Amino acid sequence: MTTVRGAVWLGGVALAGVVVYAALVVLPYVVNGLDRFPLGDVAGGQHDPKDLWPATVPYVGGWLHLFGVLSMAFAPVTLVCVVFASGFASVWAGTRRAWRVAGAHAVVVLGCGAATAWFVTPFAGALVGWQLD
Repeated sequence: MTTVRGAVWLGGVALAGVVVYAALVVLPYVVNGLDRFPLGDVAGGQHDPKDLWPATVPYVGGWLHLFGVLSMAFAPVTLVCVVFASGFASVWAGTRRAWRVAGAHAVVVLGCGAATAWFVTPFAGALVGWQLD
C-alpha cells in the first residue's frame, strides 16, 4: 500500500462507501422532497422511508432501503479504516523519503477526514433518524 497506486486504491474504497451512502440515503431525501420540511419533522418519523422512493420500487425497493441503512454504519467505519491505513502508509513512505507517495496518502487522509466530519453534522443525524424510523 505504500505506493501511489495504493493511495488511489484506498481512495477508491472510501469513495465507494460515500457514493453508496449518497445514492441510497441523501438522494432519496432530496428526491422525495423532504428538504422542504424541518429536520426535526424528518428525524421525528413523520415521513416513513418505507413508504417513499426507493423503497417503493417493485422487487428491489426493500433491498435498496436495507443497503441504505447499512451504508449509514459502514461508510463512516470504512472512512476511518482508510484514514488509519493511509495515514500509516503516509508516515511509512515519509520515513523512506518517498514524498510523492506520502503526499498521495496524505490527500486521501484529508479527504476521508472531511467526509467523516459529515457524519457528525445535524443533517446527517436527522437522516439517521429518518432512515431508522
